[in-house]
Amino acid sequence: MILLLASLAMAACPDIDTEVERATAALVSGDFATARTALQAAESSFGCAKASNTQLAHYWLVDGAEAHLQGQVARARASLAAARVIAPDVFDERLGPDVRATWAAAQPDGRGTLLIEPPAAALVNGDGVTVWPVTLPAANHVVQVLSADGKVRYGRLIRIGPGEDAVVETGLGRELLPVADEAAPAEKKGKKSPALLILAGIAAAGAGGLAGGALAQGSVIETSPDVDALDAAFGRQQAFGYGSIALAGASAIALTLHFVIPAR
Repeated sequence: MILLLASLAMAACPDIDTEVERATAALVSGDFATARTALQAAESSFGCAKASNTQLAHYWLVDGAEAHLQGQVARARASLAAARVIAPDVFDERLGPDVRATWAAAQPDGRGTLLIEPPAAALVNGDGVTVWPVTLPAANHVVQVLSADGKVRYGRLIRIGPGEDAVVETGLGRELLPVADEAAPAEKKGKKSPALLILAGIAAAGAGGLAGGALAQGSVIETSPDVDALDAAFGRQQAFGYGSIALAGASAIALTLHFVIPAR
């Protein structure tokens, strides 16, 4: 049941790649309503799923393209500038030469600063930030605060104007936030080994299988022809049940360790 609820919770969060691709296809076909709906869904994912540099660059590119094609000059410039700041080599040729020319010319109008309250380690455009305030180009940005297990606790897009000192209240309790390192600048972490995630998955699958086995013994117990068969079925049910609990615990521990142990 726990695994089922977790799966349903994950399914409720839009997938940024899927929604950005849906928006791109809609723009190419001239369906601006669908493009805007898909972009809004992608934006809502900022509050529930960690986004990478490349994913955000694609999002801002398509958002800026949609604004450009709709004649919204200021929004197009801000989004396309954000896309180029994050990943200047990311462009989708399906958007056409007119959008490409506008994207190539898009530049931030200046710089501003961003401070989150309470201060905490966070992601800005997919990069780790621990020292606040941080100076950023005057453009659009995405801020995400993660919990120790890697889940997004807070996420939203921020628009910073030239010379603006933006302050964002996350509404999170200071005691629940990852602590910002006031002495050291942010640095990118290396990739983590997937071994613990694989182990967690295997253990979770085993727990599910044993839980199913324990449930199956219920019908065996009800139809047992004698006491010996009843005792045997009951013993198997207990063994399967305890085994399922143990493997579920092992899965949770492996998953926790994956997020707690730093990358090398």
